[in-house]
Amino acid sequence: MIDHIFLVIFCIIAYEIFCRSNIVQWTKTNLKIIKKVSKVLPSSKISDHWKECIVPTYAMMLMKNSLMILAILLGIILVFLVFYFISPSLYTLAISIIGILESIAIIIIYNQIKKRL
Repeated sequence: MIDHIFLVIFCIIAYEIFCRSNIVQWTKTNLKIIKKVSKVLPSSKISDHWKECIVPTYAMMLMKNSLMILAILLGIILVFLVFYFISPSLYTLAISIIGILESIAIIIIYNQIKKRL
């Protein structure tokens, strides 16, 4: 029973981290940068000098955004590990079919409640 309560709390915390961190926006930005790089590199209309200048800039932007995404995901994993150390059987529940379905239901219900408030 306590594992289900921890799962509810973890799902809500993970959902809030996910929503408030704009991870979707970071991912979209990375995809836009990748598209730009994939257009710049093969283009014969763009000089090699310009490519040498812009590619490192794109690489730094990609690295920064990727590290932000990684930090967000590590934050969610860290929250899960805190709950895991409190209750080791939470992991078994979380990866079971029942736990996955319960997590999905928790997030859907929480999202609906949040929209109404």
